[in-house]
Amino acid sequence: MALWRISSMDSHNRFGKGRAISICCCAPTVSTRLAKQWTPILQQLSKEVGHQFLFTTATDIPTFEKRVSEGAYDLAYMNPYHFVVFNDKPGYQAVAKAKDKKIRGIIVVRKDSDIESVNQLNGQELAFPSPAAFAASILTRAYLAQRGVHFTPNTSLPMTRYTWA
Repeated sequence: MALWRISSMDSHNRFGKGRAISICCCAPTVSTRLAKQWTPILQQLSKEVGHQFLFTTATDIPTFEKRVSEGAYDLAYMNPYHFVVFNDKPGYQAVAKAKDKKIRGIIVVRKDSDIESVNQLNGQELAFPSPAAFAASILTRAYLAQRGVHFTPNTSLPMTRYTWA
């Protein structure tokens, strides 16, 4: 879902000459790949509309949430949960959404683990990137709850401990 932060200023004042328009994606774990994908598009868009567009992201989801709550980004690509939280304050408005895209979370265990079923996670401490990460936390927690799997969530582990594909 792409969102635009609405301002009381008109677009000329808000995005005056020399003012870059920031675009952020709530996916810090894949920021290098996203930057490679978005940079050529934003460079072309900059040429066509006469404003500089700047791709940016946060180092982690809590930092992204803090910055979005402060209205730090002009455009933001975020999940439905974040939209519900941030559409009123600071004032992000939906302008586009992914068509026919089903959001999924994944549950992974270490390669050398004996766990072969989510039921074997019952009673375990499980790591999540952030309590509000839609696919990674909210959807996976709901999936586990529907299956009667009880667990202790841990969102305090540093994301740098993991290798993301």
